[in-house]
Amino acid sequence: MMAMRFVALSLLACVLLIGGIGWDSTPNKTEVGHMAAANDSWRTLRFDVFAVNPPLARMIAGVPVALWPPQFTVANSAPRPQDRPEWAMGAAFLKANSPEEIRRCFLLARWSLIPGLLLGGYFGYQLSHEIYGRPSAFIYMALWCASPLMDDPQRPTDYTGLWVVHHGRGARTETEYVDGVANGAHRLWGEKGVCLREASVKGGQWHGTMIIRHSDGTVLDVSEFEDGTGTYRIYSSDGRLIDEIPLLHGKRHGVVRCWRRGKLVVTRFDEGKPCDPVTRED
Repeated sequence: MMAMRFVALSLLACVLLIGGIGWDSTPNKTEVGHMAAANDSWRTLRFDVFAVNPPLARMIAGVPVALWPPQFTVANSAPRPQDRPEWAMGAAFLKANSPEEIRRCFLLARWSLIPGLLLGGYFGYQLSHEIYGRPSAFIYMALWCASPLMDDPQRPTDYTGLWVVHHGRGARTETEYVDGVANGAHRLWGEKGVCLREASVKGGQWHGTMIIRHSDGTVLDVSEFEDGTGTYRIYSSDGRLIDEIPLLHGKRHGVVRCWRRGKLVVTRFDEGKPCDPVTRED
């Protein structure tokens, strides 16, 4: 009986913590894209938008929004899922609705996923109890319901100073902000303590010299940017070039080259919009 009371109180604490985060936190970019994808999927019963993730979680989160739909004026007009239309659709969704309506939509979407968290906590407790015993099950429940990962600090809109985002196992991103806008040094640190990307940011855009390093410290690339204009390159863990992306004021512009499974995928962009079909070359 005491064990079940502990489980019930732990799950109640989890609901309060998650509910509070859902109420207090502003939407991030990924959530906006998932909201747009959920709306489109419920209206069309297709999964072409945000096709890089399984749709089940966002479809569940989109149920209350589909029942009380907000203003949504932009449909999916992208010919291919790899064009990633969810970002433009999400931006249109934000523009078409009031802040109160946006807050309501994201609050309902977040809270609709709480039952799944409770089920995960309960069945995880039962599995831990069956395999390792009651003490291990108590530890599991405490970690499940009060995980440090739920401490999701939101950067204030007028923040000034160094903002650090930890990615686990020592990896982190450090960016200097002035009045809520990225201005200054930007560094991406790997798990081995090596600075993988070192650059400067001005007005939220890449500006100046960007140095890309391998995890062993070897310099892979040095690029120059001016107000978000330049060529951004991404390398794999073994040092191979996998993406070459020309940018114009932060938007893809020109010929984008991506290497996937030994194939070169080429797409031409015009200020962030794809303007010709994908071509593949050996």
